[in-house]
Amino acid sequence: MCGTLNGWGYLWVFVSIAFAVGTSMSFFYTAWLTGPALVNGTNDASKLKYFSDYVDWNKYKDVEFSFSTFRRCNYWSVAESKTKVFTVNNYSVVEECGRYRDFSGPLGIPSVSWQVCTLMAGSATAVLILVALVGLLAVCVNGVFGNRCIAVCTALVQFACGLALVGTVLLFPVGWDAERLRMEACGWDAGKYQIGRCSLGWCYYVTLCCAIGVMVTAIISPAKCGESSDDDDPLPAYMI
Repeated sequence: MCGTLNGWGYLWVFVSIAFAVGTSMSFFYTAWLTGPALVNGTNDASKLKYFSDYVDWNKYKDVEFSFSTFRRCNYWSVAESKTKVFTVNNYSVVEECGRYRDFSGPLGIPSVSWQVCTLMAGSATAVLILVALVGLLAVCVNGVFGNRCIAVCTALVQFACGLALVGTVLLFPVGWDAERLRMEACGWDAGKYQIGRCSLGWCYYVTLCCAIGVMVTAIISPAKCGESSDDDDPLPAYMI
């Protein structure tokens, strides 16, 4: 262990790693938005007489669809029928998770706002992991933050990542008006910043907490520590 970090510095390293892990988990998992399995915006069998002939609604009444900015869990599937006669077994919910087939397009990420969210959250996550690795390096190697410029850049980059995550959290609800999302899970009452029959999942709240935490962490990072008047290129206050 190097002797250039005191307790305040180790705290910064620890919280940077914690927020990098939290952001990575929330980015990968699909529990940003959850909702019931719907067809054409409803699961009321009386309103879906034609479709109800081919779907066993009792089988899927407790099934939930979940969505993130670029992945989803569970979706409707129509099995091919050689006789061209559909039965109750032709329509089913495939209970598995995966990313959208394309970035855009009919089978891609359902809204432009979610495409932007994917880019912002993905970039912020990658950079936060890099910052966490730099923090680990500082624990093991002397003088990683000996250059004031490196310390300042670390803080600015970390704060920018926090802003990107805040932007992701604010922009994500704009995509709730996507037709595919309204038909399959949230219902026709859903729209921009109107969640309809869906609900926010834990990943959304984790991302929000990480966004705020990352910006606070940037404030207590090497760039915002005190200076020494005896040094032309002072180190942060917690660098001894």
